[in-house]
Amino acid sequence: MLTCLVDKTQTSVGSYGPSDKVIKAKVDEGTAPSGMLGRGSYQAKAKLVDDDKNTYLDVEYAFEVKKDWE
Repeated sequence: MLTCLVDKTQTSVGSYGPSDKVIKAKVDEGTAPSGMLGRGSYQAKAKLVDDDKNTYLDVEYAFEVKKDWE
């Protein structure tokens, strides 16, 4: 199996005390590859980890970049 790392980004979303409020953080989504060489299927992982190394979110997803969508 061939694995190619395209991008690895780490972003700090701030430090907030316990609260019932929902806090929305803006995260840079990046830009999808373009052109013929950018087309294809991609797999990605996202993880939300605090300073104590507790993992709150760990998700894998896949998407495709195509020229035409039906």
